Amino acid sequence: MILQHKGLGLFQAKLWGNPWHGPVRAGVLTLPNGSTRVWPQPAVHQDLISGVLTDIPDTWGDAHRVKVPGVPEVVRSAEELAADAAAGRQWRNTAILSGDRRALGGKPLDGWIYIDPDGVRWLVRCTNLDENTVRSFSTPWSATLTLSRFGEFGQDAESHSYPVGSGWGIDGATAPTAGRLRLESIRADGSAAVLMVHERRLGTAETQIRWPYAFLELTLSGPGATATVGCSVVKARSAVSQATVAMDLGPDYLAGYYNGPPGYTPEWRFQLASTPPGPGEGNFSEWGGRSCKVYSGTVTLDIRRTLSIWYDVDGLRRDVDFVIAWDGNVDIPAPTADGLESTGSANWTASIEVGGEVRSQLLGAWTGTASETLDGTDLGSMSWARTVTTDGIDYPESVSDDAAAHNWVPLPFDEILVYAAPTIALVEANATTFNGHLDVIRYSPQVIGLCADRPSARAYHPPATPTGTASGVVTTGTTARRYGAWDPHTGAALWLETSPVCWV
Repeated sequence: MILQHKGLGLFQAKLWGNPWHGPVRAGVLTLPNGSTRVWPQPAVHQDLISGVLTDIPDTWGDAHRVKVPGVPEVVRSAEELAADAAAGRQWRNTAILSGDRRALGGKPLDGWIYIDPDGVRWLVRCTNLDENTVRSFSTPWSATLTLSRFGEFGQDAESHSYPVGSGWGIDGATAPTAGRLRLESIRADGSAAVLMVHERRLGTAETQIRWPYAFLELTLSGPGATATVGCSVVKARSAVSQATVAMDLGPDYLAGYYNGPPGYTPEWRFQLASTPPGPGEGNFSEWGGRSCKVYSGTVTLDIRRTLSIWYDVDGLRRDVDFVIAWDGNVDIPAPTADGLESTGSANWTASIEVGGEVRSQLLGAWTGTASETLDGTDLGSMSWARTVTTDGIDYPESVSDDAAAHNWVPLPFDEILVYAAPTIALVEANATTFNGHLDVIRYSPQVIGLCADRPSARAYHPPATPTGTASGVVTTGTTARRYGAWDPHTGAALWLETSPVCWV
């Protein structure tokens, strides 16, 4: 790098930059050789919740790659490499924006870096992007992007501002009316950024604290002084939360105890729900009947909800989806005077998929039986049992009670039958509560995994990252382990951390 310094002549700096890289914990940077340096901990996002300034845990480990197109890898001699390794130095042609304020070299930028087609670097800052603001979806989002020259010596201050805006992508029935917005992903050259429209749920356990509704994308192109900027919906609510089921439930059957006119011998009657009652028989409820769905055959169920969108090394968007795939058999016959006997079984998988590729997964199974008796004008009795197997652990349940009036849906099958006519709101409410023993953990915006509850601990599975599956094995523990971080340069990931961590 050649530098001009106030007319004193040229001098040459062979390398210019920050060679100190690694994970930072509690303000201490650990270098590749094991030595440490004091380093500013990348900032966490905070919000005032119930009057208390609260850390939002997943933002501790946020990290984004910066890559200037055309800049070659740093070349070092064997002697220089040996000296670098001994000192813990790593010279790179990339950089990392770390933490919620996207710090570079320990200094928060509160924005990101755009490299225009001429190779000029611009610091991009966007107004109206504070996650703490709960926004009404009745008003489109609007903001101003400001591009300021960045990282150059001897240049006059220069900046340019551009208006930008978009709709929210909140379509479908029973739509939410408000939510939050946050910067989720940044393309390495800064020419695009994904914004997540979401709701935030904070709890005491480690959880997927952000449930997306939709995703927007900010785009920049052309020279910074005459840039073209835009924002559009890249994944609407109806595409973020989806459920598909292959099951023909068949007709509604009615079972009722008909007394008839005086002198009539009471009897059970069974008919299709679409069959009108005979003259003088009134409607179905008047003769104490109950209805049930009739079905016998295979059931396949696919529930998916997009958790994030990441950019890959080529700058392409990759959806990060939580997916439940359920494959089984159900036998719910038509009722008879003896009542109803139903059975079912299935195997299922829960996965984190990135661009359709499974990067984290756990397995489960399901079996269920149900029985209801008919008892004249009384409601009769019912009993059911089911066993949900999650990650190798069985969770049996059973119930015996009076039958429910006018409703004859075998309870072990409710978590399947409810998806017979799936809605967006249904998936939003039930995406990871399919069996109550499964959870998604967002260690950081780029490290998302699965865990399963066990009787005395939680089982953590290696999570997904933008570059693959984090190294490690299924690990059980009782201490909350909600922190993690990803290194955009090497692809290494940290997870199962009990305190904040971030790569720089």
